[in-house]
Amino acid sequence: MRRVMLLGMFVLSIVAVGSAEEQIPKEIVQYYDDWNFVNYFSDRTEREILAVCENWEMVPELMKNARVQAVYLAMGRVEASTRTADSRTKTSKTPEDRPIISSAELMVPLGAVITSDGLSVEVGITPVIAEQQYNFIHNSERMKDPVDEYKKKVLNSHPERKSVRREIHRWTLAQGTWKKQEAPAATPAPSR
Repeated sequence: MRRVMLLGMFVLSIVAVGSAEEQIPKEIVQYYDDWNFVNYFSDRTEREILAVCENWEMVPELMKNARVQAVYLAMGRVEASTRTADSRTKTSKTPEDRPIISSAELMVPLGAVITSDGLSVEVGITPVIAEQQYNFIHNSERMKDPVDEYKKKVLNSHPERKSVRREIHRWTLAQGTWKKQEAPAATPAPSR
């Protein structure tokens, strides 16, 4: 009954017309913002090191700066928002079991559909451009607010880029918190 009530409240809060961000709960939009930030603002080696650190104090001193701390916090939020079918994923430190470590892709929510068990979000997948990522990471120490610069330069600078593929991500509402299911359903991007 509570689940139906919460889902009903969500139905009332969804906006029928507008951008994907207006149609999708803010917690889910935050997940994709965090995912993109982590994948653009750090490299795989950094993510592998951060993944084994149970708290910020365990991060090697040479890595500690504002950018790495923001990546560490965003990684934690992404993993906390993911429901896994296999409990080993949360405890495993191998990149194969933790997509946030090994990914080099940006995910843009394109739309959402309410389902019987939650929400299905269509996501456009675009590879990270390695040269831009490197330059951004390298110059981040000189930026006044790296997170704001990232949003301005990366998220808003490529509206014309097309997704190379699309995925359907399943989200469920559990005890008032949206959780992304682990395995997405991949679909090819439409030809334009």
